Amino acid sequence: MAEPELFRSIREELKRTIRLLVEQLRREQPADQLYAVLFEVDVSGTYAIRIAGSEESLTRLAEKYIAKGYRVRSGNLLESLRALLRWDAPGDDKDGWYWGDQNDDIRVTKMIEQAVQSELIEEYGESQTLRQLCLEALREVDGGGAFGIGLDREKLIIGLCCCEVGFGEEEDIEELATLNPRKSIARLKQQLKSATAADKLLIRPTK
Repeated sequence: MAEPELFRSIREELKRTIRLLVEQLRREQPADQLYAVLFEVDVSGTYAIRIAGSEESLTRLAEKYIAKGYRVRSGNLLESLRALLRWDAPGDDKDGWYWGDQNDDIRVTKMIEQAVQSELIEEYGESQTLRQLCLEALREVDGGGAFGIGLDREKLIIGLCCCEVGFGEEEDIEELATLNPRKSIARLKQQLKSATAADKLLIRPTK
């Protein structure tokens, strides 16, 4: 069965918007070291936004938590919070994640809504059509070198997330491994272990 033309249009628009986000950040935040460029797809599978995280935005988020009164039983508080927050609900907090110019998402959002209304994309559907379109868009953009090459590319994780559920489960890692270099995935696994360790040391403020 031939792919609907609307799916091709959605994929092309997803590719355009993710390129715009990367280009915008490299232009406006040239000193930032990006560590993640993701599509956040909601649990219904009917909405997607682009997000990106950098080492610098992560530090700003950690400093926000320090100001709230978070402490640590041992070790470096800032680094513990950075470890904990790096992959905690990606995209949930604008202090830690870049969302780009949201006007750039209007066209693709309308296309996705059209696909839902036409029943080409099923809300909460098992086929997870929108996730597949996002994965394909990321793979094609990556193939064109938009996320860098060689060592620069290894510093970055690309993929999908959903701030409404946890990140870094085994099936997430398997999916991410289809998009990212082995060294990137090995680093991600270590970062997730560090987050678990940091969580055990953290002392949260009492109200």
